[in-house]
Amino acid sequence: MKDQNDTRLLGWIAAAAMGWVLSAPMGWAEQANRYDLRPRREEGQTDRVSVSLEVEGVLVVSEDPKHAKPKMKVTAQNVYDEQLLETAPNGGVPVRSVRYYQKAEAAIQVEEETITPQLRPEMRWIVGQAQGGRIILFAPKGPLTREELDLVDLLGNSLVLDRLLPTEPVDQTSSWKPSDETLAILLGLDKVSRADVQCKLGNVTERSLLIEISGTVQGQTGGGQSAMVLKGKYRVDRATGRINWLGLALAERRTPGPVLRGVDITAKLSVQIGPSQEVPELSTDSLRDLPLEAKEDLLILAYQPPGKGWQILHSRSWHVNREENQTAVLGLFDQDQWVTQGTITLLPPLAQGQDVTLEQFQQDIRQALGKNFGEFVQAGQYPAPENMRMYRVVVHGKVISQSQGKPVETPMQWHYYRLADAQGRQAVFAFTLDPDQQDRLGQADKTLVESFRFLDAGDRPLSPTPASSENKSPKQTAQRPPKDKE
Repeated sequence: MKDQNDTRLLGWIAAAAMGWVLSAPMGWAEQANRYDLRPRREEGQTDRVSVSLEVEGVLVVSEDPKHAKPKMKVTAQNVYDEQLLETAPNGGVPVRSVRYYQKAEAAIQVEEETITPQLRPEMRWIVGQAQGGRIILFAPKGPLTREELDLVDLLGNSLVLDRLLPTEPVDQTSSWKPSDETLAILLGLDKVSRADVQCKLGNVTERSLLIEISGTVQGQTGGGQSAMVLKGKYRVDRATGRINWLGLALAERRTPGPVLRGVDITAKLSVQIGPSQEVPELSTDSLRDLPLEAKEDLLILAYQPPGKGWQILHSRSWHVNREENQTAVLGLFDQDQWVTQGTITLLPPLAQGQDVTLEQFQQDIRQALGKNFGEFVQAGQYPAPENMRMYRVVVHGKVISQSQGKPVETPMQWHYYRLADAQGRQAVFAFTLDPDQQDRLGQADKTLVESFRFLDAGDRPLSPTPASSENKSPKQTAQRPPKDKE
């Protein structure tokens, strides 16, 4: 059995590694040893970003201290060119860009098992857009898988690093604090609850200014509570007015949540940034027909369990927890709340000419629920895509548990679906939820079911293939920047 939750967590950590170029035009203000570092980025600029990440630590599967903590190790290398598409109207802070990944690879090791998530070639174009206090990444050429999204949705996101720069001119004694929103995006958190992080101007040479960043952050991600300690530096090139290096060391402890496992890890991140050469993949002709603004239909993800013969499309609030034989288990986590758990089970195909009636389907449901069954609330046949037949049945019932030695009844609701095609292939969906979550669920379960399709032998699998690799980029430690060349 493969635990997709662990893969999701590790992909998130493995992908914790991107930087961005910060720039100001030539002639920026320097008076009486004061430096104006406010971002003044210009649309159309293209930069090359190279990232190296090393992570070591353990997974915290349970809050029980006696529970085993599997060892984990992650290394990641990413190289991409990024063209700035849009800046904020009240300043040069980037808010939208398009990237082309030359390399996006990671090796994620848990105990003796190693996985290597990679981008499919057609997914190397990635658009980033600031929206609603977060950075949204999507592929304009089709839906990403969760593993691909985790690989590019990174700590140190390119579109947020400019926000680390001070909003007023600074001198050698100045310090400033990034906003909670900036820290949340920078560190991959859903929310920051408390932060004490300061940036301070450090060493100044004829060629560069070094800025130190350090402090502590507490927040939430994936339903778990995170505590981080971080220390690092980033260097601003005085000739171009932009950051050309970032080094960051951090330690994180995160409790297990409904979406992500807990961790106790240390990480070293190094980001090299420089001017990009001509990139044909980011030319006007190459981008002409690509959708470069975030819209709902571009944010969906694709899930296709290897060798199972089916695929779904889903919103980013759905998370696959595990795969077992012919069943996949997933859950909907929305606005910090666990809404429902669902299972998708591929059944053996029916013989030609055979079918299952709605009444038979209801009888199977009643038998499966046993003492938990209460009553059928809704049952019927509904239109389905690609000439498939779809039944939908809603059941009210209860779950009986023990509390202080006494039985406790908890109201429960189940949504069942059955899909079948003309070839006799069939799949059953079951969603379990508290009746109070019905409004929050809305039509999310039905939308997920309607995206389902059986795969034929000629359908292309979603398993990623490597992006073409660059020459090895130099590694730098997180504590020390590379020296200026004379």
